[in-house]
Amino acid sequence: MDTFTTLATGLGQGLAYGVAAIAMLIVGFAVIDALTPGELPDLIWRDRNVNATVVAGTGLFGIGIIVVTSILTSHDDFVKGIVDTIGYGLLGVVLFAVAFKLTDWFTPGDLGDTVVDSTFHPAAAITGVVNVVMGMAIAAAIS
Repeated sequence: MDTFTTLATGLGQGLAYGVAAIAMLIVGFAVIDALTPGELPDLIWRDRNVNATVVAGTGLFGIGIIVVTSILTSHDDFVKGIVDTIGYGLLGVVLFAVAFKLTDWFTPGDLGDTVVDSTFHPAAAITGVVNVVMGMAIAAAIS
């Protein structure tokens, strides 16, 4: 391939991976929003809720870890890389939801209510750690 074709191919693939990553982040945010009472965007941007921000931010960070690992391990097979990125990204979103519900089940109180509480609660930090560890565990499984 000549330089221009190589560049055009790389840019196209980069765009496709970027779109896949954005899609996974949107799906992840929507799932986190569904798991918590209230409207997550309002809690974060209007109410400046720290608990909601920690849980959503760490969830998105965990998904980002999965997406980046999927892309890095795709080698030169573009189709496999995109399919892996979307597949593992969706797996991550599902496992984040399961982990959220399990954390809620095994801890006192209602985690959803804790996340929307206007006062910082340490449970948000614990949930955040679970989110990041889930992302790391799935990323390790990919590589």
